[in-house]
Amino acid sequence: MAPKNDHKAEFRALFEERGIDTRHLFYFGESVLLPEFRGRGIGHDFVDHREVHAAECGATAASLGAIARAEDHPAR
Repeated sequence: MAPKNDHKAEFRALFEERGIDTRHLFYFGESVLLPEFRGRGIGHDFVDHREVHAAECGATAASLGAIARAEDHPAR
């Protein structure tokens, strides 16, 4: 998790071209929760804590990232 403004210009450009001030935008990178821990509210709590931290750092918005893999990809 980091302020988007700290990221490379080519990553910020997609937001800045749309008038989004990346100084107040936080990027929440990929998160993985093992299947045996899902359904217990852990992921929800994790997101809640990240949002609080981002707001304490001055964020007014957040962006998320995801990895899209083919159905047959071994790391899916």
